[in-house]
Amino acid sequence: MPTRKVFFLQGVRAFILALMMVLGASSSASSGLKKGERRSQVSFPQTQIQVGSHSLTVEVADNEERRRQGLMFREKMSQDQGMLFVFAQNQVLRFWMKNTFIPLSIAFIDENYQIVDIQNMEPVRSMMERAKTYSSRAEARLALEVNQGWFEQRNIKVGDPISIPKPEVSPLLLDLSKEGARQRSRRRSQ
Repeated sequence: MPTRKVFFLQGVRAFILALMMVLGASSSASSGLKKGERRSQVSFPQTQIQVGSHSLTVEVADNEERRRQGLMFREKMSQDQGMLFVFAQNQVLRFWMKNTFIPLSIAFIDENYQIVDIQNMEPVRSMMERAKTYSSRAEARLALEVNQGWFEQRNIKVGDPISIPKPEVSPLLLDLSKEGARQRSRRRSQ
């Protein structure tokens, strides 16, 4: 007849096996990722934009899911890349650096594709740190996040224009482009 010690050892063995199975399943589910890295399930369309005379490849965050994900959990970004956030209407925009580990600069851009504000945003040092909020100083329709210092290094300032040669990657960008064309046409006819 088994003793209590045998039952105890069998229980410990079963617990260890179950724990190994759970850990093995979670590590195989995240295969290909570096330690601490999380895979984004959100996909972003990409396009080229011009900021002043400088070209930039941007991921377009044009819906709630994409805007919410943004650049979270990324540890680096190429110098010629950024993320363009698109909103349906002009408003004071608010951004925070929740789970964002890259120091960023953000340009807030109005419906006329003019930069109305530029700010530097500091990354959080850990996922437990409370993220600071950054608000545009004027109403904006777009926000462009790039590596911190990108605008300053290229002498890009408030009032400088941006252009989006292929707005069709996003319905909101396409709508904004059409609105701008209608406004320019009205001004010419006056």
